[in-house]
Amino acid sequence: MLTGCGDDIANKENSPKISTFQTEYLTLSIPQTLFAETLFEVGIAFDHPISNLKGELTGVSMDMGKVPLFFKDIDGELNVYSTQVLLGACALPVMQWRLSLTWQENGKSQYFEQIITVQR
Repeated sequence: MLTGCGDDIANKENSPKISTFQTEYLTLSIPQTLFAETLFEVGIAFDHPISNLKGELTGVSMDMGKVPLFFKDIDGELNVYSTQVLLGACALPVMQWRLSLTWQENGKSQYFEQIITVQR
């Protein structure tokens, strides 16, 4: 019996390419290409232990309200968090959203903001 790794190669080719944004506090990972009405994952890795992580997405190109983000602690020792997001489509073919994060680190409030682009 012969086995191969064809399925693994196919899965790597079909998996989304990831964009990372890095600061002195965190590394944010999201798919490079985002589509409205399609579930995508947002991952965050912090350099130090944090608490009270909160996030939201706010429409920039058009008022689409605020979408709260609820992060899961993937591994407390590694300070890695993840959430899945589904954004609605609007009349624009390309929409900009503001990803805002707040958290507590060593008793101090921290803030991060990144603009992301979502296609219809």
